[in-house]
Amino acid sequence: MMLALSLWRPWPFAFFHAGKRVENRSWRPPKKVLGEWVAMHAAQKYDRDAGRLMALGQFGPDARRCPNDETTMGHHPTGIVGAMFISGYYDIETRAGLDYQAGIFRATDDSRWAFGPYCWMVSRVVELAEPIPCKGAQGLWPVPVAIESMLRARIEAALAGIERRP
Repeated sequence: MMLALSLWRPWPFAFFHAGKRVENRSWRPPKKVLGEWVAMHAAQKYDRDAGRLMALGQFGPDARRCPNDETTMGHHPTGIVGAMFISGYYDIETRAGLDYQAGIFRATDDSRWAFGPYCWMVSRVVELAEPIPCKGAQGLWPVPVAIESMLRARIEAALAGIERRP
């Protein structure tokens, strides 16, 4: 069963086009998602502050390309828009974390995207060519069975086209 995480727009844009590789949450990811793909769902809600900060270059030059207001919503589709590979997490305060391969570690990354309190480390992202219409939910939620096999096939196709496997 694949799980999904809803993100307010324009945060998916930042993952796909501006190098964001940290997802900030108030809770640790469950161990069952470490080392797994999690579907990225673009929620209906739009975070105006994030859009403005991206446009101002707060997160680097690539983030400036983010359409930064709700009049450009076509650039921020809703539904399942991609997937992210969760490779670990760390606590922003203590910098202590857990990596799915290496085990316990101390974070040295000073990512401009890290706010915490828990920073989920995302090592790879895949953007789908077309979003999959789907209603989201809070927290981690199961991808509907009717969508999961199509989503996995589209992730594999995207990986084959844009990324070499390690």
